[in-house]
Amino acid sequence: MPDITGSDIAGGTWLTVDGASALYDSRPARRARLQWNAGTAISAVARVGINFASNTPLRVLGLLGTTLPAGVRIDFRGGGGYGLGGNCDNARTIIMPDGTTGVWALARDNGALETGAEIVIHNDCNGLPWATNSTIIDLGELWAGPAVEIGIRDGWEVQTVDPSEISRTRGGQTSVARRSAYRTLGVSFAGLSAAAVRGEALANGVDLDRLSTALRGAARCVVIPHYRDLATRQIDPEAVNRSAIYGYASQLPSIANITRGYFTGQLVVEEVPAR
Repeated sequence: MPDITGSDIAGGTWLTVDGASALYDSRPARRARLQWNAGTAISAVARVGINFASNTPLRVLGLLGTTLPAGVRIDFRGGGGYGLGGNCDNARTIIMPDGTTGVWALARDNGALETGAEIVIHNDCNGLPWATNSTIIDLGELWAGPAVEIGIRDGWEVQTVDPSEISRTRGGQTSVARRSAYRTLGVSFAGLSAAAVRGEALANGVDLDRLSTALRGAARCVVIPHYRDLATRQIDPEAVNRSAIYGYASQLPSIANITRGYFTGQLVVEEVPAR
């Protein structure tokens, strides 16, 4: 995620004293709150934009931890409202695996450098208007950033971790101190060339060494292990939404030699939940 220098809004008014800052604070459970004032027509839209410190190509975009109902149309745009292709137009919010509402989308590959990103929230929930001028909306985390595509082996694994503390009374009953559950994702890389490992041969001049550096210190990232329909090879919105994990690398990418100039490695990501 690039550094953010500011934000703007149209069709709504911020109710949180710090405006949109919760949208890019790496804590999706913290909300930015706005009041819709774009009208009640199904054609009405509210727009929230963020500005980047430096121009950045966009590939993965998402909105997490929102109180929007499932089925609301969301368009993701670049700075100035420019289209991003992929499935960034007419995306729909869904109920995520943790019960919160959000949406992920992928822009076209090799897109232009963007000065910012914009989400367009439509007053269209599966073909029906859902908002009035008194509707209050919470938005958790807005993600907009570049991506590196790395082949992974079959056998990647997602686990749900419940850190709740469970103890038993003397009578054998349970006492639970509930904690928010989160998912972990473990992947093993398919065979990578030496250039992909340390020769800047991946997207945007990245290689595995540089990726490891970028992910240090619990830097936030999004990992999407499954995003294509296996038959058509096109973007599968359901697969993107259900498999995307926003979080940090608890195990930075490792590098293991397979043979001569080919390598593999592993990456483990822990989710930062939106509730």
